[in-house]
Amino acid sequence: MSARRSQECDDERYLVVAGRRWRREDPILDSDVAAALRTHLRRGRSGVAHAADEQARLLARERVGLAKHGLGERGEPWWEMTAAARRRRAEEALAELARLDAPDAPSIRDAILDLLSRRAESRTVCPSDVARALHAGPGWRGLMDPVRDVATGLVADGVVVATRGGTAVDLANPGGPVRLGRGPRWAG
Repeated sequence: MSARRSQECDDERYLVVAGRRWRREDPILDSDVAAALRTHLRRGRSGVAHAADEQARLLARERVGLAKHGLGERGEPWWEMTAAARRRRAEEALAELARLDAPDAPSIRDAILDLLSRRAESRTVCPSDVARALHAGPGWRGLMDPVRDVATGLVADGVVVATRGGTAVDLANPGGPVRLGRGPRWAG
C-alpha cells in the first residue's frame, strides 16, 4: 500500500513529459498570482528563444528562473514547505520579477506628480498607489523601493511632502506608513 500511496503523491507532485519528470506548479497559489507568474514564465521563455544578444538572453533566463521558483517548480519542493512559506515565495518572486520591469526614475516621478495633480490640493497619495499605477497585478510591491527613492528626491526638492498622520516626516525613517502630498515648490 505504501508504494501505491507514494505513486499517488508523485502523480500530484510531478508531470512526465517525453520520459522526463518535471515538478508541477504549487497548487496552493492564488489563481491571480499563479497566472502572473505563468505570464512571466512565457515572456522569459520567449525572450530566451528570441534574444538579440547574450545580455538579453541572460535577463530572459533570470525571468524564467524567478517565475519557476515562484510557481514552486524550482527550489525547495513546495510539499516540504508550510502554506505561508509557499505563498511568501510566490509573492517574493513576483516582486523580483516586477523589479526586472521597473520603470525608470522619470516615469516614477511622472506617476507621482500625475496622481497628485488629479486629486484636490489638500489630498495625498500612498506610495503603494503609485506602484499600483505603474504595475497592474500582484507584482506591484516590487516597485515600492524605487517609488520611495524617487519620492525622497521630490521631498528634498520641496515638490512633494511626506506625511504621517498629517505631520511631515523624513522618508528615510518615517516610523510607519506615509502619504505623499503637494510640497511648497509644487508647480503641478
